[in-house]
Amino acid sequence: IQREIEATEEAKSSVQRSLRQRKTLRKRWIGWSDEGDWESKLGQIIDDTKKDAWRTAAEGMDELTKELDARTAALEEATELLEFLHDEWKTLRNQLQKVAIGPDDEERLECESAVANAKQAHEVADVPRCLDALGDADARMERLRRRV
Repeated sequence: IQREIEATEEAKSSVQRSLRQRKTLRKRWIGWSDEGDWESKLGQIIDDTKKDAWRTAAEGMDELTKELDARTAALEEATELLEFLHDEWKTLRNQLQKVAIGPDDEERLECESAVANAKQAHEVADVPRCLDALGDADARMERLRRRV
């Protein structure tokens, strides 16, 4: 019984400490395409605390922070890839201009659109969609490089 009480008190302390950082947590997912899902997870944790289900709340908070850290890491990787692709696109765009492949070229427009799609997905932290768009843009850029 003593271990149960200690584990519950430890969970309570941990959750209360984490909930004091609510604003910091929320700042991490503001503007994301699935912002509502994150708010829902946090809301469930808060509901668990109101029911004195401290262990459940602690497990939920641990899961939330792990998922948030994983998403943030994936987003940072996507940021690096997007920056690299964007730099490559600038260089390729200049080369295309030199060989008279102008902005009205269909393949160039499709590539420009793929780069824009990657950027839009990145802005809302939709990592899978961003990575798909980056792959599409890279393939289109490679086809354009062959034309240069």
